[in-house]
Amino acid sequence: MPCRNSLDPSCGEFHWDPAPSPNAPILIEVTPTINPESGSVALTGFARDDDARISEYCLAISWGDGSRDDGGLCPIPHCQAAYGPWDPPPTRPSQVPIAAEHTYKGPGDYEIRVTARSDSLACRSPYASEATQTLVVRVPS
Repeated sequence: MPCRNSLDPSCGEFHWDPAPSPNAPILIEVTPTINPESGSVALTGFARDDDARISEYCLAISWGDGSRDDGGLCPIPHCQAAYGPWDPPPTRPSQVPIAAEHTYKGPGDYEIRVTARSDSLACRSPYASEATQTLVVRVPS
């Protein structure tokens, strides 16, 4: 079959054959620990995707005070156009730990956003996902 997994435009419109299994969402679970004396917050937890790879470079944390810990959030790759029927790739379950700490300059309520992206460096992944967990922490005075 010369048109299977092809980059040739004469093979017609791209499609998966057979259809891939449904995409599993990313699960992010983080727990904050607040140190009232220092005004710091530590996050511990993980990001998991049951069918796609998450890299530690595909995690970003917005601390709610304008600062970020950003792994670059994996830029979307520039891929050649695909044509005709393609075999779905195998699933690649993954889990990455999340451990980060931030010190705030003053008391207040801060909205922390933890974002993870999977298969960001793969071309044509039917399993790529992005998820964000938001939590609010109160740093006492």
